[in-house]
Amino acid sequence: MQGSKGSASLNHLSTFKVWKCEPLLRAPYKDEASKLLKRIADQVEPILRARRWTVKIFKEMCPKNKSLLGLNVNRGSKIMIRLRNDSKSSNFKCYDELMDTMLHELCHIKVGPHSAKFYALWDELRNDYAVLVSKNITGKSDILLPAFSGNGNKLGGRNIRNS
Repeated sequence: MQGSKGSASLNHLSTFKVWKCEPLLRAPYKDEASKLLKRIADQVEPILRARRWTVKIFKEMCPKNKSLLGLNVNRGSKIMIRLRNDSKSSNFKCYDELMDTMLHELCHIKVGPHSAKFYALWDELRNDYAVLVSKNITGKSDILLPAFSGNGNKLGGRNIRNS
């Protein structure tokens, strides 16, 4: 049985997301790291859908260079971010810092070098993220909620109001 045109377009949008999250393999607190990666991935999914971007692998990294916070490999094929300062640590960086690093790395899907165009895009993504937070959209389970927050019509023409 064939789906409706609307459901086909929603299924198409479901391809624009983070496909796989991977914490460090040999680090302690792997479950916590995995949950944090998943939370970040869910949080940026509305941004990915709106821009029709895909991240195949979102991975934790802990390079020796302490100033390296993230990497984007092959325009979103793999994005890696530093969740903690030391791979053996249970002290994760603050969520807002991790989100900003993720937004930074997402910019590299569209713009490679750190140019004026890159920083303008980063500001756009920060604004998009701020709008999501202001609407209490905190993850992919909340993505469609704003679409159902207004008035609707019931078949037969009766007006339905959300309360």
